[in-house]
Amino acid sequence: SYPSIQQGIVFDLPHVIDQFKNGEEFELRKIHKDKWNFVSGNVFDSSAIPSADAYVLKHILHNFDDSQCVKILSSIREANENQKDKSTTIFIIDHIILPGESLSNWQTHAIDVIMAVIFENARERTQDECEQLLKKAGFELKQMYPIQAPHSIIEAIVIH
Repeated sequence: SYPSIQQGIVFDLPHVIDQFKNGEEFELRKIHKDKWNFVSGNVFDSSAIPSADAYVLKHILHNFDDSQCVKILSSIREANENQKDKSTTIFIIDHIILPGESLSNWQTHAIDVIMAVIFENARERTQDECEQLLKKAGFELKQMYPIQAPHSIIEAIVIH
């Protein structure tokens, strides 16, 4: 339904990519597998990350501490350093603690507690905290999209 998008890349750990390739998820959702390239690797290794115009990180950064988040974001930037003629965009979809007393904040705080119990370094962040991580990795926050859900979308671009 988006003719300008020629191909997407699903990038994840090898065992996850194997599940995608062998599963029926695409057929069940009526998604054409031929529009996707499945690549396995480690997001901390910039040489394993395919170059792309845009990346979507959904429920990724909240699993890691600040230094690991900066490494993930830096790896994406480094994977695209040869692409000087175009800008790389990252869309981060996660639970973001919004300024003020938003209805979704109580859900985000609850998720924050759950994540801290399950994963040692996991946490939800404020918009300002996300912006600081992006800056440390060479990105700037372009736009924040609070949506009618406990999630928000952050759009960031590489600083040239």
